[in-house]
Amino acid sequence: MQYKMSARKSLVQSTYQPTGPVLSKCGYCKSENTFMVESMWALRLTCQDYQDLVDRGFQRSGKFVYRPVMKETCCPQYVFRTDVTNFKPNKSQRYALRKFKRFLVEGRPDIVVEPTDRDACNRVDLTPPDVATTQAVRPGTPTRKNKEVKPGLGPDPNKPLAQKAKDIRKQKRRQKALSKCTTPVSMASSRSSPVPQLVDYPLDDLISVSLPNSDECKHKFECRLVQVSPPSQMYTDSAEESFQVFVKFQMTIHKEKEEDCTIRIYRDFIEQSPLLPMEGSPGMPCGYGTFHQQYLIDGKLFAVGVLDILPRGVLCEYFYYDPAYRFLAPGVCGAMNEIALTQQMYKVTPSIQYYYMGYYVQSCPKMNYKSQYSASSLLCPETYTYVPLQLCVPKLISSGYSRLAEDSVSTVVENVTQEELDLLPVFSLMHASEQPEYQDMTYREFKALYGDIRKRMIEDYARIAGLEVAMRMTIYLSC
Repeated sequence: MQYKMSARKSLVQSTYQPTGPVLSKCGYCKSENTFMVESMWALRLTCQDYQDLVDRGFQRSGKFVYRPVMKETCCPQYVFRTDVTNFKPNKSQRYALRKFKRFLVEGRPDIVVEPTDRDACNRVDLTPPDVATTQAVRPGTPTRKNKEVKPGLGPDPNKPLAQKAKDIRKQKRRQKALSKCTTPVSMASSRSSPVPQLVDYPLDDLISVSLPNSDECKHKFECRLVQVSPPSQMYTDSAEESFQVFVKFQMTIHKEKEEDCTIRIYRDFIEQSPLLPMEGSPGMPCGYGTFHQQYLIDGKLFAVGVLDILPRGVLCEYFYYDPAYRFLAPGVCGAMNEIALTQQMYKVTPSIQYYYMGYYVQSCPKMNYKSQYSASSLLCPETYTYVPLQLCVPKLISSGYSRLAEDSVSTVVENVTQEELDLLPVFSLMHASEQPEYQDMTYREFKALYGDIRKRMIEDYARIAGLEVAMRMTIYLSC
C-alpha cells in the first residue's frame, strides 16, 4: 500500500547514534563534555506537534529540536511557563514599565520615581534642579539664614484623601471591564456560577504605551508583530537591521567574537523555523506559527523577541536588543509585553493560557530572574505534568535533578510494541525517487523493502517523541 505525503504534516529526521547521545560543552557551567541532549531535525513541524513536544521537555534552536537527558546531563533544564491568567507583576517589573513610559514622555534615560519602590534610592536622579527653588550663589556672597517656618495647618478636611496610584489603576480597570462586559467564562471563580466575575488583567494599563497625548511625547514608540515563516514584507524590509541588533547583542552581552556572529548563524538560529503557519480563531491578532515582536523608538529597531505562537501558549525562543538601550531594561519590558500579548490572545482563545520562557536551571545564577515571575511552574521530567515553582525550588536546591511531581502522580513509561512501531509513518528517499508522487509508507513496508536495519533508531524516536506524536509525524529514514 502507498500513501501520499501531505505538505501540512510534520517531517523530522532523527539524530540517533548507536553509541548514545553525543556529549558537548555546557553553556551554563562551561564544563567540557558534560552536556547531553536527545534531539531531532525538524524539516517541517505543525504547531500542535511542537506544542506537544514542548510539554515533553523539548525546545528548538532554529530547526534543531532537542531536550536534555535530565538524569545524566550536568545542568538539568526544566521547561518554564507562566499562567498569564494569574500573573501579577512585582514592584521591580512595574518600575521598569513606568521608567520606559517616562523615557518616552520626557526623553530622559532615568528619573527617580516615588519612594514606594524599594530600590529607588540606588538610582541616579538626572532631573535638572528646579530654578524656582534653587538659587545660584556667587562666590563670596554672604548667605542668609532661613526664615522661621510656621507650622502647617494639616490636611484640608473638606477634600478627599489622596489615593495610591495602584488603587487608581485598579479602579479604572474595573470601570473598563464593566463598560465592556466581556469577561472570559473560564476566568470566573466558579464554573457553576451564573454571574460572570470581573477579570483583573494587571498589565492592561501598565503595558499600554500609546499615551493619550502622544504628540507631546519626546519619543515615538512602536511595537509590531511580523510573520517570519513564510516571511512577510515587513520582516524582509527589516531583516538587515534586525541582524545588526543581533550582532551588537551577542558581542556585548554574550562576549562573542565578531566572526562568530555571521549572517549564516543568524539565519540558522533566529530566522529559520520549521513551524507550519496556521490560521487562528476569529479575533486573534495573528495566527499560529513563528513571529518576531519588533520594538522601535523613533523608527529605529532596538529589540526583537522571537516568538512561537502555539495552541496552548506563546513561547519566547530568544530575545535580543541593542545594548545602547540597556538602561530601559528591555528584557523585562519585552517579557511584560509578551505576557500582555498572551493575555490578549487568551481573551479570544482561552486555550492560549501560558507564556513559556524556555528552560529554568536552578544552578545557573543568570536564571534567577525567572523566579520573579508569578504563577510559574516547571515541567516534571518523569510525569510530564507542571508543578508550581515554589514547590520545586527546595527539591532542586538539594539535588540538580529531581522528580518534581508528587508520588501520587504516575510516571510516564514509554512501552512501544512492535505492532505500534510497524504503523509509524516513514519517508524513504530511495522510495520517493522511484515514485515521487507517493512518498509515505509505514515502517512495516519499509522493512519489507530494506530489512529491519533502522529498528533501534525507530525505537529511540518513538520513545523520545512519544507514541501519540510519532504517529502524527513522519520520520525520514535513509537506506
